[in-house]
Amino acid sequence: MTNKEIIIIGAGGGGGSKGGGGGNTPTTAEDSLDSTAKVNILDAISEGEIEGFDTARDEGHTQGTTNYNTAMLKDIFINNTPILNKAANSLSPISTDFNFNDIQIDERRGLGSQETIPGFASTSSETSVGHVFDVKDETATRTFTNTGVNRIRVTINIPQLQKFEDDGDIVGSSVNFFIFIAFDGTSFPSEISDNTAILDNGNKADITIEGRTGNLYQRDFIIPLGAYTSSVSIKVKRITDTSATRTINSFTWFSFTEITDDNNPYNDTALVGLKANATSFNSIPKRTYFVRGLKTKIPNTNVVNGIATGKTAGRIIYNTNNWDGTFQAATWNTCPAWALYDLLIDERYGLGLPESSLDKYAFFAVSKYNNELVSDRRNAGTGTVSATWIQTSGQKVGEITTTAVHNLQSGDFVNVTFTSGTSNGNPTNQSYKIETISTTKFRILNITVAASSNLSGNCTFQREGTEARFALNTYINKSFEAYNLINLICSNMRVMPYWSAGTLFLSQDKPTTVSQIFTLANVMEGGFTYEGSDTKARATLVIVKYFDNNQRKVSYVQDPIKSDVASDAAITKYGIVEKQIEAFGVTSSGQASRLARWVRFTEQNLTETVTFTVDLSSGVIVRPGQVIGINDPVKTGIRRGGRISASTNTTITVDDASASDLPANGVSYTRTINVLMPDGSISQRTITDITGSVITVNSAFTVGTTATAPNVNSVWIIETSGGSSAQNIQNSLYRVISVTEEDGIKYKVTALTYNESAYAHVESGADVTFRDATNLNELPLAPASITITERLYKEVTNQNATTNANEKVSNKGKVKVKLIVNWTQVKGVVNYQVQFKKDNGNYESIIVQGLDFELPDVQAGKIYKFKVFALNGANEKSPTPAIATRTTVGKTDPPSNVAAFTATVDSISGVVLSWTENAPDPDNFTGTDVEFKDLDIAYYEIHKVTGGAGTSITDSNFGNKAASTYLTRDQAPDTVTGDFPSATTSYFIKARDDGGRFSTTATAVVATINAPSVIQNVVVSEENGILKITWNPPATNSFAIKNYKIEFNDGSAQTVFVDTTQFSTPLTFTGSSRDFTITPVDIGSNEGTAHTETVSPPQPNAPTNFTHSFTTDSVLLKWTEPASAGALQPPVVGYRIYRNSNFTTEVAQIKGTDFLLPVNNTNFPNRVATYSVAAVYLDPVNPVKGAASTNRATITNLTIALAAAPSVSQTFELDFVILSWTPVNGSLPTLNYGIFDNNNNLIDQTDTTKFKTKANYSSKVFKIAAFSAAYHNAADATEQGVFIGNTTTFTSTVSPPSPPTYIGGSQSNSISLGSEGGLGFVTISFVPPTVNNATQLDLKDFKIIRSSSATAAGINAGNTELEIITDSESFKEEVSWKVADGQTSITKYYYVQARDLLNNLGTALQIAVVINNPSTPPSEGINEVIDNNVLLRWGQPTVNPTNQLKIDHYEIRKHTGNNTDWDTSSALGGAGESITDSRFSVVFETVGAQYTYLIKAYDVAGNASTTPFTALLEVAQPPDFVLNANYNSIFATAFGTYSQSGTTVTVTYADHRFVVGDLVTLNFTSGAASDLNSQAVTSVPSTSTFTVTAFNSQTTSGNVTIKTLTGLAEPAEVDSVAFTNCLKVFDVALNKNVIYLPVATNSNGVGTETWAEHFIGTGSVGNEQFPNITAIINANLSEYLEPAPTSGTSSYEEVFDYGTNLASTKITTLATDLAEGTLGTVTLTSKIQVASGDSGGSFDTGVSATGNTVSRFGVGFQRVKYTTSAVSSAGSLKKITNLNLRIDTKIRNDTGVGTANASDSGGTTVNFNVSFVDVQGIAVTPNTTSAVFAVVDFQDVPNPTSFKVLLYNTSGVRVTGNFTWQCRGT
Repeated sequence: MTNKEIIIIGAGGGGGSKGGGGGNTPTTAEDSLDSTAKVNILDAISEGEIEGFDTARDEGHTQGTTNYNTAMLKDIFINNTPILNKAANSLSPISTDFNFNDIQIDERRGLGSQETIPGFASTSSETSVGHVFDVKDETATRTFTNTGVNRIRVTINIPQLQKFEDDGDIVGSSVNFFIFIAFDGTSFPSEISDNTAILDNGNKADITIEGRTGNLYQRDFIIPLGAYTSSVSIKVKRITDTSATRTINSFTWFSFTEITDDNNPYNDTALVGLKANATSFNSIPKRTYFVRGLKTKIPNTNVVNGIATGKTAGRIIYNTNNWDGTFQAATWNTCPAWALYDLLIDERYGLGLPESSLDKYAFFAVSKYNNELVSDRRNAGTGTVSATWIQTSGQKVGEITTTAVHNLQSGDFVNVTFTSGTSNGNPTNQSYKIETISTTKFRILNITVAASSNLSGNCTFQREGTEARFALNTYINKSFEAYNLINLICSNMRVMPYWSAGTLFLSQDKPTTVSQIFTLANVMEGGFTYEGSDTKARATLVIVKYFDNNQRKVSYVQDPIKSDVASDAAITKYGIVEKQIEAFGVTSSGQASRLARWVRFTEQNLTETVTFTVDLSSGVIVRPGQVIGINDPVKTGIRRGGRISASTNTTITVDDASASDLPANGVSYTRTINVLMPDGSISQRTITDITGSVITVNSAFTVGTTATAPNVNSVWIIETSGGSSAQNIQNSLYRVISVTEEDGIKYKVTALTYNESAYAHVESGADVTFRDATNLNELPLAPASITITERLYKEVTNQNATTNANEKVSNKGKVKVKLIVNWTQVKGVVNYQVQFKKDNGNYESIIVQGLDFELPDVQAGKIYKFKVFALNGANEKSPTPAIATRTTVGKTDPPSNVAAFTATVDSISGVVLSWTENAPDPDNFTGTDVEFKDLDIAYYEIHKVTGGAGTSITDSNFGNKAASTYLTRDQAPDTVTGDFPSATTSYFIKARDDGGRFSTTATAVVATINAPSVIQNVVVSEENGILKITWNPPATNSFAIKNYKIEFNDGSAQTVFVDTTQFSTPLTFTGSSRDFTITPVDIGSNEGTAHTETVSPPQPNAPTNFTHSFTTDSVLLKWTEPASAGALQPPVVGYRIYRNSNFTTEVAQIKGTDFLLPVNNTNFPNRVATYSVAAVYLDPVNPVKGAASTNRATITNLTIALAAAPSVSQTFELDFVILSWTPVNGSLPTLNYGIFDNNNNLIDQTDTTKFKTKANYSSKVFKIAAFSAAYHNAADATEQGVFIGNTTTFTSTVSPPSPPTYIGGSQSNSISLGSEGGLGFVTISFVPPTVNNATQLDLKDFKIIRSSSATAAGINAGNTELEIITDSESFKEEVSWKVADGQTSITKYYYVQARDLLNNLGTALQIAVVINNPSTPPSEGINEVIDNNVLLRWGQPTVNPTNQLKIDHYEIRKHTGNNTDWDTSSALGGAGESITDSRFSVVFETVGAQYTYLIKAYDVAGNASTTPFTALLEVAQPPDFVLNANYNSIFATAFGTYSQSGTTVTVTYADHRFVVGDLVTLNFTSGAASDLNSQAVTSVPSTSTFTVTAFNSQTTSGNVTIKTLTGLAEPAEVDSVAFTNCLKVFDVALNKNVIYLPVATNSNGVGTETWAEHFIGTGSVGNEQFPNITAIINANLSEYLEPAPTSGTSSYEEVFDYGTNLASTKITTLATDLAEGTLGTVTLTSKIQVASGDSGGSFDTGVSATGNTVSRFGVGFQRVKYTTSAVSSAGSLKKITNLNLRIDTKIRNDTGVGTANASDSGGTTVNFNVSFVDVQGIAVTPNTTSAVFAVVDFQDVPNPTSFKVLLYNTSGVRVTGNFTWQCRGT
């Protein structure tokens, strides 16, 4: 089998051997040669760069070396079997080490620039050779010139390779040959006889193939090519001797194939190319590669000691915790952290994140934890084991045998110490990878040095039982969502990724310190919420699926292991709750086992989540993954945390010592405090002292190493340990799993239980410990003491005073008595049970939170008893209560004097009085008296007296609201009196209770009052015509300024009050002065000191730089804004423009500093005016327009200049005149120009300096003037006249075209005669006249007249033969006129006139065309007679191209005898025989005579030579010649139909070409009509019908044969014709049908192309190749035919029926053909077939010949089928002008003498002397003296060679005698 897309090789084989002694049965050796396919597989195994194959790198081989390439075969598995056994010596493996043969491996590590692996993806081109080699030293060579070919494949076929022994055995054989390669035309290399199949310098191979095969064996040789420039030559040479008779060892060079590799190196992609025998596998094999994968960035060598080898290969060995953030070159490792880092930043296969967005230090921390060594959790022991060892000579492996089961697995590593038997220190004591053999024997694989002899001895070993904590060994070969893949990699190393502040962080679940602490003091309302998982849903059995690299399959581990399942407590309690996990990137059973233990532990133990909300200060620093400590009194039972109220670096003051459980000094257990430091870290210290609320620690709190005091309001938590269960309280620890932002800048934190002992438990089996975080399960103590207080209280009238600000607290109400019970705090207790009773009643019970309880509305003189129990979290009571008893009493007292009476002068509210409200004062309570002081205050009464200190008031005024001093009464302090005194005033106050009693002494206070001072910092300004005066308030004033009084005189006195420090008034007094007086007034209506300001605003100055310029239609007046006349100048709001110097005509008022003044007769009377401009300032008197300053700027006599008269010239373009002039401008630019006629009528306007109009005149006057915008904007014609530019008058004249001229100045150059398609053409050409654009119009076309007149003046309607208009510079027409009889030439005159675009004609150019008759054909060659064939030859007449047309054909006529008169000569016999387009003709004469042959040449117009060429020849009577048929085809049958009515016979036959008077012969084959011979055609109704007259009248119809068409005598006729891609047309010049082939036609020889398709040609619709007949003529095409098909059959077939069987005769066909076209070649094939009978008989296979003629001999036939076929290679055609069929016989005679011997068996044989095709008769005459009869025995067979003669006497007895014989035949 072969496959040309892959390499084919042959497997070698040996010959068979003979059997034993003699008489053995012959044997056949096994067929040992099979064509074997090699499968090529190119695997892309990874992105690059990778480290390489594991074993090869582990053994320390360098990539690309032979040792590396060998060792890597151990890591390539085909269908899970390594190519090379693990135990093999990589340096020198033996054949048995290989599990597969004929496998080639190549690898690329995915470098950024790497070489292509050749021989895979490629394109190929195979070239057949087919050379057979069976002779020694036989060679064959092939060369190809395609460049860029990388390899060639030479394919050798061996049909058989075997040898036949003498004893019949078939054994193998061999054949040896060379393959040589040479480049760029160099010589082939010399031969060498190394007999190897290895390339010699890349250009020769010596190959020997041996073995036996009885069928085709094929072998391919792939030869890589080096660089070459142009060509590669291949030579194959047979070296083996020429094959012996019994040895079959010939071979065939079947082909060579050029192979071009795609040369794609697949940079950055690690590749493995594998080539293997396809017969080794049933399907594409499964490939597995054990490689060390992608290299990634890792920290620099300052922190990395290297990458581990052996069991922990790929582990990063760190040496420090300090890293500066820089990396070393990409290095292979198995750390999942740096794999994730690489995936995140790589732009090719990763996310392409910027490294700045990654917290690389978090990756570093995770990586260090990942690469720490931990137990692999294997049951196999790690102790030292004693054993024996051996190492076989030449091997790099050894075997160790133990006495007990070793419990090792393949892939384990053991540290071996060789205690005896080593040689030169080898093997060395080191770590070895093993491969188990049995339970007591294993193999160590990577011994460095092969043993030189067999070694053995004793050793000890110890299994390596540690590995990296987390390693990633995975193959990512599919697309992932980024989020999913990141999480998968993170799951490998127990990491949670999260995105924060534009950076990706990693949080790893590993032992860590507390990062944050929380208590109720720093969480928001709601505290902590706890939730646990469902115990029934917690996994009790965890199964982890992972890929075992050693076994190369998926494996499983579980926790608990199978042996522990039955005894496991969780499974016993809850049953098996299974959870299956697929470990990502895990290939170690140890790592998988640790994962299983971790998942089960967390499911069983880390089950509680806590949720709480914090504010912004905590929310922005807490992060997922952090471990936090929580002190929740609800959970712990006591308050051990809160806020810091004060701090030093060794002390803190807690916020609420009384509410906190602060463990006392002197306790035996340890007290530890955790404090949140300013940088967010936690500082933990041991407490040395607690005094009150101050806690002192053993050493300073620090941030880093710097002693630092915690921030005030930071958080503290106390932990105790080392004591009893009741004494120990530790923080509850949790790991944060999410932080989410919520509304109101709040952050919700969710955390999961954290246990720091879980990690050692999972990794090493250590015991799990749990924190003591609560005392809720301890019974509390009773409160230490209890007190009872009796207090009066009253039911306040305004109950909503605390929630409604509009209500005041009132002392009105009923005074009652209540008892208040207080007790001391019990640590850790929140709830207490209070029991109480009155006198001897029953106890009532209530549970309260806090340390007090109130019993309201108690009765005086009663005994009340109280018991207080402490409750724990389960509401269990203290064993004993605290007890107290109280008897109630009461008391009455008048109000106290009012204290803290103050007066505040408020600038807005006036005088505000404040005091301290009289109220019960429990702080001053002593003894056991009732507390009721001032409980019944009704209100406070206030009086005032003008005056300061020392002023007094009479006590009797209090209680008298009518007193002059009375001010107000109020129930609460902070009274706003609303009093605004104008001078200093004293205020007095007393309290009054509800019994009408006042305080004993009035309390007084003095309010000092100051009047406003003068205003300050007065500023006067102007803004938008408004005068603005601003100032600052007075420097001193007690009360707020109410307003300011403004006084001024604007013609009358005005007073205005304003309540701001600003006064504005319209500036109506520009140019004069005005005084303004301003006085402040406070809210007490007191006026302050007045201030007067004088204001004098100036007028604006005149504008400066007053200039003018001109625009398109205006004058632009421009000026510069005048400089300010002063700060109070009113704003300039515009400018006023005046015309004329008296300033009476105001033109406009504008705001800008430029003004466009339209140029017209109003603004510029007679184009002159004077203009002025003045600034307009804002004037409130004239608010719309403002006032114009009297200061003005003026331009005098501003004048508008007109444009000058333009300078005009003319040119002509096409049929237009173009008037041009130079541009002119006046003061205003010219917009366009006016064109006027001679009567000053405006013709047109133009925007350019050109005017274009039809030049339909011989002379015309134009006037031109410039128009500016002023002209166009004029109101009437009069104003237009003012602004029209100066006018130019111009006269334009048109001249007729000049006459054309001859080409090259000669008339002969302007005449060309030619022919196309059998027609004659004349082409006249001329040079168009040059157009003088200054006086002449462009040319439109030419008028051409053909006339017989020799002068232009003589042309008239009678002699004008042709008149056309054309735009071509030549004219071509068919020569439709002929030379008159008796004349030798004819002349025609062409007159050519140029016509311009307005049809003006110029003078005519005469071109005289003379056409002469063709010359007489010259003699050329020999005219001769051969037998009865006359061979005529003549030459081509010379054609004068200036006056003769091309020769089209020749006519041959003849006379019998010597006569050269053309007119009396006769045509040759047969239709069309007289006309030929060849210069050779064969005339077949059937009668011997002297003949004169006359030949004239005819040109394409039908003009004949004046004198014919003649030849006089003698034709002898043809000897023994029989002419049966000589037929020239008409390319049609002669079958038609007829109908007869009366004597009129109407014949229907397509394209019959008859005219009235032609004679026709009709044979009617059906119907009742009688045959007609040589009957005249009476009418021709159409091209398909004609009529003749019959001899008798009747009505009939039927079929008819028109014998006149074929000229055949009865009964011969043409039965049928067939056209296949063969076109039949009627050639007018030959007056006959001709055929063209190959041409696409239907079966009737009619073309299938439409006219539209023909004219479109190679173009398209709308863009035809030939848009008209002229285009076809100009293309110089000689024929109008459809394109030749370049594939398929093209043929003409005709069947000739002779009418009767011919015994034997010769048949010849001759096609007279002409080549048409120059595209490639046309190959003709001729064929003759015969059949007997007139129908039914089949034609024989026939005789064919390439060319236009074929001959054969026919025997016993009637019908002949002759076929002419054509094949065109590129589109050319063949034209068949005549197809001749000749059936003739040349009779041959033979004679001789002989002797008939009577003893000759069957007669005496006589051989013919000549060759006969057929023998017609044999005559034998005896030459004897007695009567003898001759008998001839002749068998009539084709091509007979002999006959037999027998002589008999009269008795019938054979006799011997002489005879003569004669034979006649063909």
